[in-house]
Amino acid sequence: MVRYLYTTVSETDTLIILNPVAGSVPDRDNLLKILRDRLAAAGRSFVVHETREGEDLAALVRTACEQGIDLVIAAGGDGTIGDVVNGLIGTDVPLGIIPVGTGNLLARAAGVPLRPEEAMDLILGEHRKVGIDTMFAAGRHFVLNISTGISSRSIHDTSVKEKRRFGLLAYVWRVVGHILGFKSYRFDLVLDGYARTVDATELLVSNGPIMTDLPNLLGPAETFSDGRIDVYVINGRSAWDYLVIILRTIFRRPPRDELLIHFPVTRSLSITAHRRSQPVQGDGEDFSTTPIEITVVPAAVRVIAP
Repeated sequence: MVRYLYTTVSETDTLIILNPVAGSVPDRDNLLKILRDRLAAAGRSFVVHETREGEDLAALVRTACEQGIDLVIAAGGDGTIGDVVNGLIGTDVPLGIIPVGTGNLLARAAGVPLRPEEAMDLILGEHRKVGIDTMFAAGRHFVLNISTGISSRSIHDTSVKEKRRFGLLAYVWRVVGHILGFKSYRFDLVLDGYARTVDATELLVSNGPIMTDLPNLLGPAETFSDGRIDVYVINGRSAWDYLVIILRTIFRRPPRDELLIHFPVTRSLSITAHRRSQPVQGDGEDFSTTPIEITVVPAAVRVIAP
């Protein structure tokens, strides 16, 4: 725990969660100086917590809110943001994002500036507090996506050693390998009470539509607050199939039904795999297996946005 102004959580109004090893933190000390100077100029007292592997970050954030914190600022990537979101569920405390991760998908979709100085100016200046929907599954809230198939199998099969040595390339290599040799599986879906059986190499459940707001992968921003999730049933059998899906999605020309089917869901979704259970990932983390129940939670957390 790093503290400034010699305060404790009970004496401050702002909690900063900093991931010191996030993807784009080139200079930790300089980043801390930006945060410290901006908050001091705004007259806010604060405490800084640097994340550690294996800790229960959600519980830490929840406790801080119970002790009177009225603003949480997360400086990290999508994984850090997800942990903080779980600590803010059930509170009115807003989340300010300093996007210093690798993907920063939620920040990009919400229109948060990518430079720390500009992101802090937004948090402390004129802004909106937008209620962001979440997907609740296996006791946890997810902000970006949940999936089973090629993506979850690739995350499941990529070892910690490979991630540390090769970074994102380790995961990409696994994905390419699975695309070239992955068989489709049969799944039973129940979408808002409607039952359907599908064959898929990938089932992607996204909080926002994919590739409709480029260069952002997800979005536009308002789709994170529309009370629905988007379910994509993908059945690509080759690299060519996936190229067709990507290009047709980008140019808003629906792929053939045998390659991609899209379902909007506003209440709940259940996924059950035939024959054997499949790994499930959420926001980039391998966290469960099928069968799995997903519930839409509208406006679960408030995020500071332009």
